Formats: sequence, C-alpha cells, structure tokens
Amino acid sequence: MGASGSDVAIETADVALASDDLRHVADVVQISRQTMRAIRQNYGMALGVNSVGLVLAAAGSINPIIAAVLHNLSTMLVIFNSARLIHYSPAVSNGSAVSNGPAVSNGNISAAAKRSAAAQPI
Repeated sequence: MGASGSDVAIETADVALASDDLRHVADVVQISRQTMRAIRQNYGMALGVNSVGLVLAAAGSINPIIAAVLHNLSTMLVIFNSARLIHYSPAVSNGSAVSNGPAVSNGNISAAAKRSAAAQPI
C-alpha cells in the first residue's frame, strides 16, 4: 500500500505494509505467529504463578505481602517474555523474505552489501 494508500484504507486495515512489496506479507505472518506464541506463553505463566499463589494463600502458607510479591513477579515475567519480541526478525526462507537494508551477519556487514551501498546515490 505504501504512501499512496488512502488514509481510510490504512485506518480500517488489520495490516498495512509500509512498502509496495507484497513479499513482506510473509514477514508479517511470521511476526504475528511469534506474537501469538508469546501471548499463549504469557497466559500460561500468569495463570500458573497466580494459581499456585492462590492455593498457597488459601492454605495459609504465605502471608498477603508474599502473595502480592508473587503476583508482581508474574507480571514482570510476562513483561520480559513480551519484550523478547522487540528483537525478533523474521527468518529468511526460500528467498521469500526481502531485506532493503545491508546484510549483517554477526555484526559485520557483508562485502556485497558494502559494494551495493557504495553504488547507490544518497
């Protein structure tokens, strides 16, 4: 859709690509699957920790302050698990994912990417 899309179409769409290259749809699908996986993990962690805390509190094994700390720890687990998505980048498979940036491997820009960047006008 890119910059040529109308504002109404962008606002009503579930997904709006920033470029006109439809090959990026595969990247969006991968990111959405990874996000749903993190959401399911977060539900499981929060339910597990809170259930254990609830059972222990009902049995009188922990006092309310420890129960509150346990609840806050489960919240922190959910936040840190979700933060992993910040560094997620879709895997390149079968040439379907296209990158407009330089190819970086272990922090080093490849020689081909350097030549390509040098040949492009600014």
